[in-house]
Amino acid sequence: MYHPETIKRREVARNLGESLAALVKRGHESPTHAAQVKAQVLGLVLAETQSAEQLARDYEKACKRYLKTVIQVRGIPFGTVVSIRDGPEEPGLVSCTGDLSKKEFNVLLPHLKATVTGSTSRYLDQASRYRAYQVTQFTQLLEDFIQRIPPQGTRDKEFSKQITVIKTAAKDLMQWDRLFGILKQTSLVSDIDYLFKLRDNPIAAIWHYNQMDEDVEPPFTSKHRELDHKIFTVRGNVCIERGLMNTGAGFIDASPRPKQELGCLCDFQYLYNLRDLPEALLTEKGKRELRGANRGWRRWFGAAS
Repeated sequence: MYHPETIKRREVARNLGESLAALVKRGHESPTHAAQVKAQVLGLVLAETQSAEQLARDYEKACKRYLKTVIQVRGIPFGTVVSIRDGPEEPGLVSCTGDLSKKEFNVLLPHLKATVTGSTSRYLDQASRYRAYQVTQFTQLLEDFIQRIPPQGTRDKEFSKQITVIKTAAKDLMQWDRLFGILKQTSLVSDIDYLFKLRDNPIAAIWHYNQMDEDVEPPFTSKHRELDHKIFTVRGNVCIERGLMNTGAGFIDASPRPKQELGCLCDFQYLYNLRDLPEALLTEKGKRELRGANRGWRRWFGAAS
C-alpha cells in the first residue's frame, strides 16, 4: 500500500497534467488564461512542498537527539551487534572515538553544543537556497512549456510528452526535502568528528577532493577542486609554537571544511608528525629538527638490527 504522501503527490501530478492538457487542447481562452493555469499549477505543487523552515526545525530535533547519544557514550556513537562492554551505554552502542573521562568530555561539551547550533543555522540557509533553486527550475520549465502553446491550441502529441516531463519534475520538487536530506546526512557527524580529531593533536590536514562533488545540483559556488591536496594547519599546534612549520593554505579553523557545503564528499587526511609534511611547509628550523630525528632513527635502527 502506498504512503499517503505518495498518493497525494500522484494526485497533484494528475491534476496539473489535466490542467495543462486542457490548455494545450483549447488554447488561450482569454488574455489571462495561460497565466491563470500557470498560477494554478504552481499553487498545486507548492502546497505539497515542504518549507525550508519546517525542514530545519525537524533537523534541529534530530541533531539534539544525536547529541544526546554523543553525550551518552562520550564520543561518536557506533552501533554493534551486541554490547561489548558494561557501562551507561545502550546495549550495542559504543564510542568509536576513544575513551574520554567525564572531565575531558565536559570540556568538549560546550563546543559540541555550539557545533549543533552552527550546523542547524547552516542547514536552514542551505535548505532555503536549495528549495528556491528547485522552485525556479520547475517554474522555468512550466513557463517555457506554456509559452510554446499556440493561442488556438493544438493536438500535437509532443506536448503530451512534455506534460509527462513536467509531472515528473513536479513530483521531484514535492520531494526536494528527501534529496536535500541525503546530500546533508554526513554534515553534522563530520563537524562533531572534527572536534574529536582535534583532541588527538594533529598538526595539519590535507584536503582530498571528490570528483562526485561536480554532479551536485545546484552546482557549488566554491571550487573544491582547487583545494585538492592543499594543507591546512591546526592553529596553536606544537610545531607552529616551536617554529618548525609554516601555515600552508591557512588555519583549519578559519577555512572551509569538507562536508559543510551541500553534497560535498571531500575529506580531510589528518597529519600528526613533521615527517608527514612536504618539505616546502617546513621552516629551516623544522628541516634541521627532522634531519636530526632521522639520524637518530637510523642509529637506533642500525643498533637494533
